Amino acid sequence: MLSMKRLSARTCILNTIILIFFFCSVQNICSENENGTHKVASAVSYNIQKGIEPNVFYFDLLYSYTHRYCQITAGLQTTSANTDGLLQAEFFPLNITRHRIGTGLTYHISALHDIGTEHDLLASGSYHYTVPDRFILFLQSGYMHTWLRIPIPNYPTIVIENASMTAAFHLTGIIKKEWHIGFGMSSYELFRYPLFLNPSFNATLDYHSNGILLPQGLHVGLSCALRYSDLFTLSGYPENVVIRSVVEITVKK
Repeated sequence: MLSMKRLSARTCILNTIILIFFFCSVQNICSENENGTHKVASAVSYNIQKGIEPNVFYFDLLYSYTHRYCQITAGLQTTSANTDGLLQAEFFPLNITRHRIGTGLTYHISALHDIGTEHDLLASGSYHYTVPDRFILFLQSGYMHTWLRIPIPNYPTIVIENASMTAAFHLTGIIKKEWHIGFGMSSYELFRYPLFLNPSFNATLDYHSNGILLPQGLHVGLSCALRYSDLFTLSGYPENVVIRSVVEITVKK
């Protein structure tokens, strides 16, 4: 138990150093370009089919800064059973009209009420293919290291570690410049990082205001996520169905 605790401590320190280094590097790249975009989003989700997860309502708050070569995202989610934090940094060495290739690092922490804390560190690569005013294709693959810390009074802390790959794809059709509809599958969500065999199927509908119906820079969206458990086994079953609504404001620098 002692050796496991030491190993976990070393892993946590190494992961933290990597995250800080990557985040600072991306932040320096972003600061070199003044033409960035700030986004603030708020979302509410409702779990209409509860499985193992006890949550019914989810409340999210997100901030992101984006420009041509990088994106930085920070967020917070609260539920009845846990409170989550998120920090994400992405770098896009290739970003042209139709193609964007990026690499990113995500750190997620979940404070599980009366249980412990879950930590997730995800390193990934992504690819966007865009046909202007037609569609957007998103592909992602990565490696995730996750560890759960459970403190026990008067006993050593229990640490459970796992490693897993991640994968995601999403296809967005542009009906008009304002209306987007999409679908996809992902082994993770923004505030949820299960092991690989528990993916989510997603359908999305978004409206990006052009200033006629709603104020310029306002984005409203609705999505539905079907979460599966053990999808690629004979015992796979749909575990949760979550409806999410989001309101986002964009401000150009």
